[in-house]
Parts: sequence; structure tokens; C-alpha cells
Amino acid sequence: MTSEQDQAPADKTKVNKGKTERQPVWRRVRWWAVVIMVLLVCGAAMAVHYLPVLARPVVQSVAADLGISGLNLQITEIGWRRARLSGVVVGQPDAEEPDLSVGGIDLTYAPMDLVAGRVGTIALSDVILRGRFNEGRLEFGALDPVISPLLGGDSTTQTDATQTDTNSRSLPFDQLTVADGRLFLSTPEGNLDLRLDGALEAAADREDVSLDLDLVLDGDVAKGRATVSADLGGDGQMIKVTGLDARSDHGALPGLVSLERVQAEVRIDPLLRVDASAAGKVTYVSAEDGSFPVRRVQLPVDLTGQFDPSTGAGVVSTTSCMDIAAQTVDEAIWSADDIRLCPDGKRPLVSVDLDGEAFSFEADFDLTPTRFTLGDVLSGEAPQIAATIRRGADGQIIIKSSLAGGDMRLPQQSLQLSNMAASVSLVPGGAGQLGRIDVESLQITDKQAAKRFADVTLSASLSLDGLGEDGIANSRLRGPVSVGSLAGDRLIQGMLTHGLGSGEGSLDFDAAGLTFSEEGLQPQDLAPVLRGIVAAVTGDVAATGRLAWDRSGISRSSARVVLTDLGLQASAARFSGVSGDIEFASLVPFRTRGTQAVSIGVVDAGVPLAGGIALVRVEGGGDVIIENAQWPFAGGQLVLTSGALNTRADVQQAELAALSVNLRELLNLVEMEGLSGEGVLGGAVPIEIRDGSVYVVEAKLEAEPGGIIRYSNASTDAAGQTAEGA
Repeated sequence: MTSEQDQAPADKTKVNKGKTERQPVWRRVRWWAVVIMVLLVCGAAMAVHYLPVLARPVVQSVAADLGISGLNLQITEIGWRRARLSGVVVGQPDAEEPDLSVGGIDLTYAPMDLVAGRVGTIALSDVILRGRFNEGRLEFGALDPVISPLLGGDSTTQTDATQTDTNSRSLPFDQLTVADGRLFLSTPEGNLDLRLDGALEAAADREDVSLDLDLVLDGDVAKGRATVSADLGGDGQMIKVTGLDARSDHGALPGLVSLERVQAEVRIDPLLRVDASAAGKVTYVSAEDGSFPVRRVQLPVDLTGQFDPSTGAGVVSTTSCMDIAAQTVDEAIWSADDIRLCPDGKRPLVSVDLDGEAFSFEADFDLTPTRFTLGDVLSGEAPQIAATIRRGADGQIIIKSSLAGGDMRLPQQSLQLSNMAASVSLVPGGAGQLGRIDVESLQITDKQAAKRFADVTLSASLSLDGLGEDGIANSRLRGPVSVGSLAGDRLIQGMLTHGLGSGEGSLDFDAAGLTFSEEGLQPQDLAPVLRGIVAAVTGDVAATGRLAWDRSGISRSSARVVLTDLGLQASAARFSGVSGDIEFASLVPFRTRGTQAVSIGVVDAGVPLAGGIALVRVEGGGDVIIENAQWPFAGGQLVLTSGALNTRADVQQAELAALSVNLRELLNLVEMEGLSGEGVLGGAVPIEIRDGSVYVVEAKLEAEPGGIIRYSNASTDAAGQTAEGA
């Protein structure tokens, strides 16, 4: 038993001893876990503490990979879910000012986002970006390798990784906000300062992006403000601009140009086809010391547009007319009302064609009839204008327009211009030619109470020639013109010259071969004032002359008229064989160059007078005055010696002198049976013409010594037989 007893405790001790040996293992595991946790915590704390120092060169290395040089920044705070950067500067070391400076950048993210190379939000504050625009290219210095590809430019420094990133739709953040952002842009025309505040957000799928910005523009070139919103995604892009107000009074402009309350929308489909619309108001106000003759022009705009980059074709259209309000300067001599710019039917206002670097366009529009005045020179309703402006791929601009209708007045000349049909083209050509003006027809009407001429039509084919480098404003019109009757007879042809800058011009004309006949052309067809004065006109009339004018109207005029074997029926007599060469010192008004001699073959006022000569003059009122006339008569002469015959007077009085009239020949003209005589008569024959008849008033003829007059017939013989004193 002793041995058993001695043996039992030994076994128990062994068991306990086994238990004692297992407990230190578990304790050691716990302490190692604690140590590891402590080490991890210490490592994390040290990582957080030293992470800004470690992250800074990493960020600079990434920037260098993107081609951005001269990056400096301070990482003031960084953690597992957020970080803050400050003093971010990008620029060349020798530059006076950095290309980009950011006061603060706040980042939020999740740890797994960092592993994927993304962040949650980016908040930028006090951002200043500087750039330059020169020769059609935007430059942003050290940022060019990143920004240039986004703008469609080339960058020789960008890497394949950069190209992949910039071509990707997905953005490496969920939201980007900008507070107090500014873009300074220098241009050859001046500086621009653009302030912006807004946010850029990406949807959960990272493909759809929305943008909202408030913009304020300032600087030398223009000033303004607008709100911009955009949605960019796989189904296309849509950009809206609301409340756009902008204005510019840049020195390159003749005044102030402003945009008011503009609303615009641009849609871009996945194939990059563009569909846009814009509505608002455009206003121009001339500079106080400017030479532009308009003080203010206002145009409402309501346009739509499309562009297809695959074909390079685009159009700008409007569905309704746009009213243009124009206010002239105080000293302007012209004014215009009711100006309307309209689409040419269903054609677009502008068509664009892009073929590589070649650019061409065509603009088609109508200007409806407009009420206007041009001092006291011209006023009325302008013709309707259908215009086309083309720019070819070679850069040459061509302007063509057609004019139709119109009702205009020349008050100083009492003329009306109407029913125009013409075309105007501005096409640079050889020998200084700038364009052409071709007038198919233009009706000219005399508006004086006593019409000087009947309605006529004018046609012309004029070239527009440049004088040196003066341009169109000081160019010269030159070419043939033709004037015809409404029935189609050509009356006058000539050569016109007119200086657009000086307002001076002239017309050398030739009216050759005007033949009058009783069944055909009559003078009253050309000059209604002659209706009732002359009729049954036959013979030929030719004329040559010159008209000259300036801005105030007709300044000089002259003509030479040749009458050949003219015959006519006047109110008191019949004329035939009238011939003469008449010089006119003025045509507006009509006035002869002194007194002119006209030969008259026969004048028959009851007694035919042949072989006469008349001295005639025309005064300013168009009155034809016969100062002196003489005819062979009954072996002697009849001479107009006192008074003058005015063809326009209601009652005309004159006195004829009878010189050495043979009594026998005179009595033969009377043809009274039984009346005879011999001798020579002389004296005065006052006449009066009224109501188309000639009256002799108290004529006194005296016989020279030796004259005899007798009257004998059956009646006088019978009277003598019955009455001793008969």
C-alpha cells in the first residue's frame, strides 16, 4: 500500500505538471497579438504623421509624368478619408507669375477609392489660371501638356498614359467645386478676366457629368455675366446658357456692342453632331466721337443651328423676320424705319462648309421694303432686297442682291422712282472693278402739277470701280443707261458716271432718231404739258446733252436739239417744215441759251404764210416765247414787231407790221367777188389769240400814194340803179 500511495501522488503531480506547461503558450499568443496591434497602431500613426512628406514627391512625380513642370504644393492635412492641400503653384521657374495658383484644395475619399486612383470630392478655392491667346492658339504655359489635348491641340510632350487619360470619358472624382475661380487671358486686343463659381458632378456610373457655373466677365475686350449648365453623358451633351448679358466697347469696334437676355442651348449627340438655338437681343451704340452715321441699332435674335463634323456642313436658320430699329446721329441726313431682316423662303440664313483648313459660307436673307429719307434728296419706300453673301474656300467674299418694287421721291426735282427691278453684285475683279449694278427697269414719274414729261423707264448696266485703296465707299459708278417710254420706245441712251463718296456725277445723253407721226409717237406722249397745245406732229427730232449733279441735286445741264421738217397743228395755226438747231443752257428748268432762230416752212392761221423765220427763246418756267418772226406776204412782209407770243399764256397779244404789201395780191387772198385794187399797203395789225382763235384788233393799213381799191358786183349795180346815193 505504501508503494501504491507513494505512486498516486506522483501521477497527480504529473498531470498538474502537464497543465502547468500548456498555460504559458496561450499567454504568449495573447501578448504577441497585443504587440502586433501596438506595432500596427504605431505604424499607422507614423504613416499618418509622415504621409504628407511621403505623398508630396509622389504627387510631383505623377505631375511630371503628365508633362507638368514647376509644381509646388503643401499637404497640410491628410488622412484615411480626407486631405487638404494649400499653396498649389504651377509655373516656370523664371516666370513673373505662375500659370496656376490654388489657395486651397480639399479632398474627400474612401480608402478603396485611393487604391483605384479616384477621390470622392474636390473643392478648389482661390483659383487663378493664366493664359495667352495669340495667332488663333490658346497657351497655358506649364499646363499646356494637359489642357492642350482637351482643347483639341497637339502636345509633343504628352505620354501614352496621358493620351489614354484625356481620351477617357470617366472622371477620377464624383464632384468638383470651384469657389472664387479666375481666368486671366491676355490677347493682342487686350486682357480678359473671367470669374467663375460652380460645380462639376459625375453620376454613379462615372459616365454622365453635370456642370453648373456662374460666370462674370471683365477686362479690356468685353464685360458680362451668364449662368452655364451642362449635362455630358453617353447619350450626348447638352449645354445651356441663361441670362447672358455682355457688352464690348473695344477700340477695334466703332462703338459699344452688347448682348441682352440671351438664352442659348447646344445639344451634341454621340456622333458629335450639333443642334443649337439662341434667342436674345443685340444692340449697337456708336461712339460719341465716331464717324459711323448710326447712333443706335437694335436687333432681336431668334436663331437655330446645326453642324455635322463628319461632313463639315452647318446651317443657321430663323423661322420669322427680325425687326431692326435704327436711330441715326443728330447730324445725319438720313433715317430709316421698319427695317426687317427675313429668311429667304425656307433657306437658312447661313450655310457653312468646313473642308480641312478651308472655310466657306453662304448667307441668304431678305430686307423688306423700308421707309427712309436721305436729307431732301431722296425719300420714300425702298425696294425689297434679296441678298446673298458668299465666302469661297479661297477667302474671296462675293455679295449679290436683287431689288424689286419701291416708291421713292426726289423732292428737289419733283420726281418719283418706282417699280424697280435691279441687281447689285460686289465681286472683286480686274482693273479695280469691285462690282456691278444692273437696272433692268426703273419707272420715273414727273410729279409737278404741270408735268414736264410722261412716265418713262430707265435701264442701266453700271460697273463699280475702286479708286486706289479708297474702297467701296469712295468708288465710282460708270456705264451705259437707256431711257424709254412705257410702250417700249427707246428715247435716250447715254453714259453715266457717279462718285459714291463725293455724291457728284454726270450723264452724257443722246436722243437720236425720234420720229413723230400722226399714227405713232407724239410729243404729248413724252411731255403731257403739250397736250392741247400741239397735235398731229410729224417730223424728226434729235438731241444731245449733259446732266451733272451733286448731293444737293442737279447742278448743271445743257443740250442741243435739232428739228428737221417738223409739222404740227397748234391752237391757232398749222405749221409745217419747221427746222432749226436750238441750244439749251439748262434742262432743269428748261432754258435756251439766249434767243434761237427757227425756220418755218408754212404757217396757216387762215391765210398761209410760207418761208418764215422766228426768233424763239424758252424761259425757266417752260414758256416758249416768240420774240420776233417774219414772213413773206402778198409781195411784202409781215413782221412781229411788238410784244411776244407765249405758248403757255391763256390770252396772247402781239402786233404784226405789214410792210409793202401788194394790194392786188392781198385781195386775191381774200377771194371776195367784186373786190379789186392796185397799190401798196402798210401799217399795224394788232392780233389777239384766245380760245384757239386769232382775232385782229383795230388793224390800220394805209395805202401808199397812187393806190386804188374798188368793189363791184351784181348787188352793188342793182343798188346803184335804184338809189342814187348807193
